[in-house]
Amino acid sequence: MRKLDNMRCEEMFMNLQPSVRKGDARAVEVSVKVLDHKAKINNYGPYGRRPETAVQTNVSGQPPKSQAELKNEAAMYFDLFRAGVQVLVDLGVPLPELGRPSVETTATPAQQLEKKEGTGH
Repeated sequence: MRKLDNMRCEEMFMNLQPSVRKGDARAVEVSVKVLDHKAKINNYGPYGRRPETAVQTNVSGQPPKSQAELKNEAAMYFDLFRAGVQVLVDLGVPLPELGRPSVETTATPAQQLEKKEGTGH
């Protein structure tokens, strides 16, 4: 069951990445929660406390964060994630496939297509 739960968490996390890359604070928050859940499944997460996220509730009496502050925090989390992936790549760790088959494409320059069609523009 743990293996299945880990696979589900990984799929959820990877599906959130396009929004995280765009700086979506909610996607960053959910990504952190997915990672926290995965940590708990594998017994390496902190118990008894909630994960820190880019969006926090106002329990400290401080004024709520502006949209710009939330975007900056989201960017910080994304930069941290990207730096971590870069370290793995630099160390030669193979990154997992996302479960999508690769697609081979070919391209023909527009000039060649125009010559074939006889327009020559």
